Amino acid sequence: MDSTGDGRRARLDELLGDSFTILTTAEPWPSLNALAQAIGVRAIPVTGLGDDGTLAAWLRAGRADAVLLRPDRVVMDVVPAGGRDFTGTAAWAALLHTTRSPHPPRRTVANGLLRSATR
Repeated sequence: MDSTGDGRRARLDELLGDSFTILTTAEPWPSLNALAQAIGVRAIPVTGLGDDGTLAAWLRAGRADAVLLRPDRVVMDVVPAGGRDFTGTAAWAALLHTTRSPHPPRRTVANGLLRSATR
């Protein structure tokens, strides 16, 4: 693949990083972009990856317009060809959301004692 911008060949794993990713056959449509933003992943058209068309052919062979890839590159869900939405969003969307804040709560004497008393 050659999509590093400097002509250097790179592996797909290097280009996608170590997170969930949505690969699409075309520019991501508005609802797909909204979903990607909501779950904190990138939506990337395979046409812009600079491969020899292998990924686009793989999506076509699987009759998919988009796939959600897990960090280990296993397909988690599919947007069927001609569709606009993933087929199993209800089953996995909650798994990608966390109740943890990006900033841990400040520890105070009050919540420190409360936590100790409830253990």
